[in-house]
Amino acid sequence: MTSIRLFVSAAALSTALGLVPSTAHAQAAAPAGDTRQQVSASPFLIMYKYFNVEYEHRATTSSTWGLSTAFYPSDGADYRNAGAFWHFYPGGRALNGFYIGGRVQVHHASDLTGSATLGGVGFELGKNWIIGGRTLVGIGAGVTRLFGSPLGGDSLTLPTFRIANVGVAF
Repeated sequence: MTSIRLFVSAAALSTALGLVPSTAHAQAAAPAGDTRQQVSASPFLIMYKYFNVEYEHRATTSSTWGLSTAFYPSDGADYRNAGAFWHFYPGGRALNGFYIGGRVQVHHASDLTGSATLGGVGFELGKNWIIGGRTLVGIGAGVTRLFGSPLGGDSLTLPTFRIANVGVAF
């Protein structure tokens, strides 16, 4: 039961703090309409020892796919997740503007007494801005439903937030 509480606490921290971005590529700046991908991480969450990275790639002029991972190490316990996502940009400018999307993830938490691994499926709404041709800034929110045997048939739904994501588009 302690590991489930640790997992829920770590997952809540993860979703409350959100998924966010980093730095990436030394390449000439491309116009915002020509960007094909972005790499990002949260400069703010690192202060709380929460590390994440996200990669998003333009699939069509109005959709993207991506991969994300995060981890939160601490003494005697840790939390990590990995996932894939898809975003649809109704404005027809993938990587830039308002989006709606889905996400599939695997979450794992452990402490000195045990561990738990849960799957998660969710959706999100957000907005990205490409500033100066390369700098990506994003915000968003969503919901993820966790499931798996450690929950004993119960389900757990957690909010997700992307707060001031910063990254590089190229």
